[in-house]
Amino acid sequence: MRLQNFLTLVCAVLMLTLTSSFSYAQQSTRSYTCDGLKRLIAKRGNVRWSTKNRSVYNRFVANAGNCPRTSYFLQRVRVPSKSGTCTLQICADEDIRTGRD
Repeated sequence: MRLQNFLTLVCAVLMLTLTSSFSYAQQSTRSYTCDGLKRLIAKRGNVRWSTKNRSVYNRFVANAGNCPRTSYFLQRVRVPSKSGTCTLQICADEDIRTGRD
């Protein structure tokens, strides 16, 4: 009986974690002002948001240290926000800049 209670608790915690992560991933840049977007990115280091529709997401970063590897560079992108267009940064692969495959 103890094992069953333990497994139930573990499953409940996993479900809550996944649900909260999923709902956060559903956020759109249009839900925030430009200043709000920049503050949240600065606080967390990186954030995934949709910009155009709910099925396409970008990973916006505070600095290059939040990129997954050293061959990435920061690229500025303009996204829609509650207060108009906002310029944020994403990690872009070095191969994009040089035109290599």
